[in-house]
Amino acid sequence: MDRNTIEALPVGRAFSQRAKALAIIDAILCPEWEYRYYSFNSEWGSGQSMASARDGQGAEYFALISDDVIGFKSYEPQSPAVPPPSAGWAAHTPANKGLEYFWGEPAFSMDRISWLATCDTGSWQLLAGELRIPDLAEALTRDADEHASWAATYYERTPSTEQVEAMRHLFNGEPLTGEIVAALNPSAGIVDLTDDITEIGWPTAV
Repeated sequence: MDRNTIEALPVGRAFSQRAKALAIIDAILCPEWEYRYYSFNSEWGSGQSMASARDGQGAEYFALISDDVIGFKSYEPQSPAVPPPSAGWAAHTPANKGLEYFWGEPAFSMDRISWLATCDTGSWQLLAGELRIPDLAEALTRDADEHASWAATYYERTPSTEQVEAMRHLFNGEPLTGEIVAALNPSAGIVDLTDDITEIGWPTAV
């Protein structure tokens, strides 16, 4: 399977887990929120969570997660834009239940779209854009080694075996410990991450 196409994106709980892992790793590596790529809010709405990413150069994605139903919107300045969803758009998509507020959510900048998809019953449906997933979404399909290499480049760090293993630990959904934090960023402590841990909804082990 080509990992750059929509079929490679995780579905359901696996999507949430990977999006959370990207957010907690970024929180550890970069204390300054405004410089992070990936974020996750586990209490976005009643029974809903939200994953997002920004590259600081105009590209972004937002994903609304309601149980196992996902609405995913992306914008890349270099890609052709598509018209915003109309008021009746949701009624014509299989993944309608749980996404009633996705289509008109102001925080998602729905007036800027180059890629739009929904996921329900374990499969993705592309609504607008190309089969190839947006560049920012490629992180959702990476393994720990690949993400460690990306993070080393972006955060200008030298990757180590300990960092790769720490990322693998988090990619597997394991609880966060002080040792894992120190492996990724010796300057950070688990206490410093209290607010991020709560917002992301990541388990910890003392």
